[in-house]
Amino acid sequence: MRVLHLIESGGYFGAEVVIRQLAREQHRRGYVVEVAALRPPGTGEPELLRRCREDGVATRQVTQRHRFDVGKVHETVAEACASGVQVVHSHGYKANICAALLPVRHAVARVATLHGWTGFRPTRRVWWYETLERTLLGRMDVVACVHSSLQERLVGKHENRARVRVIPNGVPVPERAAAVAAHPGLDSGVVPVVGFVGRLAAGKGVDTLLDAVARLRGDGQCVRTILVGEGPRRAALEARVRELALVDDVEFAGYVKDAQSAMQGFDVLVLPSHSEGMPMVVLEALAVGVPVVASDVGGCRDALDAGRLGVLMAPGSVDDCADGIRRALGDETLRAEVRRSAPAWVQARFGVERMADLYEAAYADALERREVPPELRRVGAR
Repeated sequence: MRVLHLIESGGYFGAEVVIRQLAREQHRRGYVVEVAALRPPGTGEPELLRRCREDGVATRQVTQRHRFDVGKVHETVAEACASGVQVVHSHGYKANICAALLPVRHAVARVATLHGWTGFRPTRRVWWYETLERTLLGRMDVVACVHSSLQERLVGKHENRARVRVIPNGVPVPERAAAVAAHPGLDSGVVPVVGFVGRLAAGKGVDTLLDAVARLRGDGQCVRTILVGEGPRRAALEARVRELALVDDVEFAGYVKDAQSAMQGFDVLVLPSHSEGMPMVVLEALAVGVPVVASDVGGCRDALDAGRLGVLMAPGSVDDCADGIRRALGDETLRAEVRRSAPAWVQARFGVERMADLYEAAYADALERREVPPELRRVGAR
């Protein structure tokens, strides 16, 4: 099977992590896989491509001539088709729109993954792109939603619901997942660590986390907060830290290449987002035995098994966030349950192998719908 993954990549975020994990597993299974990243002119090579090459996966950087260069994307797909690519698998609104607009002459199956919509104060440009994406996804052979909430929102837009399915994101589970938190015990005098991993953007709700940490300090509970990631709101968040007099308690760690390893130094991961699809950071934290406090949005409830493996909070609620951190740090029953069962839970429900199996079935369905000749439909190893 020959597959081309397509995304406009401006960083190494959730969708990029998913693509890398899926492409690596497909390569391991004998697929001929290529990952293509769309980039504006004058920008450097995306981190996604560097990491994919480390895994032995072929890559291609597609330098666009302008902000939304559909023609350049179609040229790239035409080259891929000439080399025998059977499935174009697009990710993100720009790639999905471009793939949906592919000319009929390209005898290639089209699969789109819907990772999520912005949902929180989108710019006019992003709102327009996401609206166009919703309209055009009906042209795809198969649409994969990373969570059922996205499927429910999408199926009302298209008559053929059989094309839309749920395929949860998959993460690797280390062979020896973290059995204990980095600190020897929360009653030993060691200041517990509260961590955040993600883009420092408005929709991630980091302001809520900082206000909750200030609330905890006012109540006499000290925590150290580590913010892993970069983004457009870093300067504003640094100013907020100064306003709250938290300079000695909050560390901006910036970009970290191996975020999952960094999580093993957290006593709790907090994700106070206003909207999500199926957040990879929650799955990665659970995979190494770290309890999570997360907003009850998108797939967070499913990832935490309705609160068995963490604490769900109302998005934007400082009270909920502070209370959730208190419980995640102080409830030893919860912490023991996460250490005992979370890695196996993630492996069974959100493992990379299961994700790859589901996409393999999606590709087979897409090839049949596209009426690709039988001799080109074989899904699996070369």
